[in-house]
Amino acid sequence: MKIWIARILFAAAVLALWEWGSRIPLLGQLPIFDPFIVSTPSGVARQLVKLYGQSRLAMHVGYTLLATVLGLIAGLLTGFGAALLLANSTLMRRVLDPFIGTANAIPRIVLAPYLLIALGIGIEPRIVMAASFVFFIVYFNVMHGISTIDRARIDHVAVLGGGHRHEILDLQIPVALAWTMRAFPQSVAYAFVGTVFQEFVGGNSGLGSVMIYGLNELNAATVMGTIVLLAVLGLVLLAIGEFIGARALPWRAEIANA
Repeated sequence: MKIWIARILFAAAVLALWEWGSRIPLLGQLPIFDPFIVSTPSGVARQLVKLYGQSRLAMHVGYTLLATVLGLIAGLLTGFGAALLLANSTLMRRVLDPFIGTANAIPRIVLAPYLLIALGIGIEPRIVMAASFVFFIVYFNVMHGISTIDRARIDHVAVLGGGHRHEILDLQIPVALAWTMRAFPQSVAYAFVGTVFQEFVGGNSGLGSVMIYGLNELNAATVMGTIVLLAVLGLVLLAIGEFIGARALPWRAEIANA
């Protein structure tokens, strides 16, 4: 309880300093307290209420969340499937490993202009960008998880008369699911980051496009309001990701740590 009180007091102090810092003689001369650059909490609140009243804010939040969820699902499925496939094909893994490593080394943000050219300004490039972040997180987690399966367990399946299919169904898939859910909170966070970044580069909807609109209008209240809203949404999504990751597979900790 004391920690929460301290956090609330700290947040209140920051907001108060942000609101009235420009009126303090010495602080008011600093750019970080210039209302034209950073606005004020009251100005941000008024702008968010204005956008909400115009039915624009809820629409843009919805587009960002929709692209995040779809990109998350696409990244989870493709990363999981690719890892499971390559884990069971030595030849494919040896051939594709250098290319997957190279693709992972490329900063995902440099793909944004190409996605804009190839897929336009709709929701599709945002989904692909979000999925590209999630894919590698899930892929490497699942590959690592499968590689850590105890050899004794594999031998146990063979002793009981099970073939490679049983090894995949009874060992690899449960372990892969456990490691996927271990990375789920991180996947949610990066799907959100990828979506918003693609909206920055080019989009006709979403919170990223709202921020670009505010930047073009030199409207600090819109820009700061969008940043605050993105921070709140990011925290909420991360909390949801941690909740789902911890409860989706109750037995995942035992398997992932085995």
